[in-house]
Amino acid sequence: MIDDCDDTCWNSDQGSPQWVEVNFSLPVTVEEVHIQFQGGFAGKECWVEAKSNGEFRRISSIYPEDNNALQISLKVL
Repeated sequence: MIDDCDDTCWNSDQGSPQWVEVNFSLPVTVEEVHIQFQGGFAGKECWVEAKSNGEFRRISSIYPEDNNALQISLKVL
């Protein structure tokens, strides 16, 4: 999923909710989120959260298109 290889991907199980959690060993600044769904399998309600002082906070909502194209999206709320 984050290995820069177009031949690998993350596949979810059926049902909601589904999520991906990425943990960094040091604080980072996220400037972009690149996502690509298979056509017909796009997420409908997606967001990015950041954890600070043990609490998660939504920092961006993402509304992906239902196509097989690379999408770049991140607007910090």
